[in-house]
Amino acid sequence: LAAFTTLTNAFLNPAFQSLFADMTPREQRGRVLASIGGGGIWLMRGAWGSGILGRSFQTVGTFISGYLYGYDSSYPWLILSGALMILGVAFIVLIKDPERAEI
Repeated sequence: LAAFTTLTNAFLNPAFQSLFADMTPREQRGRVLASIGGGGIWLMRGAWGSGILGRSFQTVGTFISGYLYGYDSSYPWLILSGALMILGVAFIVLIKDPERAEI
């Protein structure tokens, strides 16, 4: 599992960080990066975001998933799977490589 996540991070993080840099205006990169944290995906860290928005969503998600787990232990996993599918499709459809990279 550790080897898989290491390889995943090695390929995905540079791609996400370069896409982030290309799509964010230079003047706003620091603020946006500080608010979402990291600019990439870090598996094995517990949450992808380490900025204020990432931590806020992590806190709310933990509370809601614990509440849902009380009803049925499969609900958090089903909702997570559905949300990831929706986000994956939205990412493929809506995110386009910019014509000109922001330098």
